[in-house]
Amino acid sequence: MSASLDVRDLRKQFAIGRPAVDGVSFHVPAGEIVVLLGPSGCGKTTTLRCIAGLVWPHMTVKQNVAYPLRHRRVPRAEIDRKTGEVLKLVGLAEFADRSVVSLSGGQMQRVALARSLVYQPQLLLLDEPLSNLDAQLRLRLRDDLRRIIKQTGVTAVYVTHDQAEAVVLGDRIGVMRDGKLLQMASADEIYNRPADLFVARFTGASNLLAGRVLACNGEFATLEAGGQRLTALLPARLDAGAAVRIAVRPENVRLGEDSAARSTDNRFTARVAARRYQGTQTIYELAALGGRIEALELGTHARHAIGSDVDVVLPPALCWAYPAGEDVAVE
Repeated sequence: MSASLDVRDLRKQFAIGRPAVDGVSFHVPAGEIVVLLGPSGCGKTTTLRCIAGLVWPHMTVKQNVAYPLRHRRVPRAEIDRKTGEVLKLVGLAEFADRSVVSLSGGQMQRVALARSLVYQPQLLLLDEPLSNLDAQLRLRLRDDLRRIIKQTGVTAVYVTHDQAEAVVLGDRIGVMRDGKLLQMASADEIYNRPADLFVARFTGASNLLAGRVLACNGEFATLEAGGQRLTALLPARLDAGAAVRIAVRPENVRLGEDSAARSTDNRFTARVAARRYQGTQTIYELAALGGRIEALELGTHARHAIGSDVDVVLPPALCWAYPAGEDVAVE
C-alpha cells in the first residue's frame, strides 16, 4: 500500500542568503508520480531532502537488492521470493548472480531502483537518477522507469532539470524557482497554460512581444502589439491599458494555412528575415508585430524563402499575456 504525501508551507533557510525553499506546499495522492522541475539552484533537491542508494561493489546484484530485507530480518524464503520478483520487474533477473561492477551504468541504476522497491516502500524519492547516463540509455531507462514505478503503485517524488524527463515520468509537474513553487499541474497544463512568464519561458516560449491591453473578455483579452490587434489568454487579471509581454512558442506559430482553414483571429502577414534548416524541421525568423518571432515547422522541406511574405496565425489560446514587469531571466 503506497502513502499520500502532504507538504505544507515548507521552508529551509541556510546560514546566509535567501531561503533555499520558501513556502512550498503541495499534495501527492497515493500512487501518483510528481516531478519537481526547475533550473539548477531552484530548491528542488533541497525540497526532496527535506521530505526525506548506494551500490555495494563487493556484492552480487541479488545480494545488493536483498540487503534492505536482510537488514529488516525478513525470513530467507521471503527474501528470495521478493528479490526475484523485483529483479524480474526491472529486467535484471538473468544478472542476479553477477557482480555489480560488471554491469553497465544503466543496469546499476536498475539495481539501485530494485533495492529501493524490494521492501515495498510507501514513498520513493528520486534525485536525478538518470543524470550520469549517456543520452540513448537515458531515453530507454526513462520510459522503463515510469512503467516500473506505476506497476508497483508506489508514490514517488522525482527531481530533475530535464523537461522531457519530467513530461514522460510525471503525472504532475511542479516548476520551481528561487525556492518557490510557481505551478503544480499536469504536463499539458504546464505547457499550454503556464501560470506566469517564467514558467512559459522556462518551458520553451522563446517569442516575447511587447503589447498593451485594449479590453478584457473573461480569461481572454484584446491586445495591441506592433500596430496589430491580437487576442491572447490572460493567466492573471489585468486592466485595460496595462503593459504586457506576450509569450508564444515557436512550434505554435502556424505558417501558410490554406484559406479553408482561415481564422479571423490573430492572422497577419510576416516577412521571412532568416531561416535555419535542420533536416527534419526548419526554424524561420519572421519580422512581425513590431519585432521578430521564431516559427518552427516540421518537415524535411523548407517551404518559405528568405525575403518572402508568409501568412501567419497565432492561436489565441496559445498566446499568453503577462504583466510587463515580471522578471523572466531563465538560468
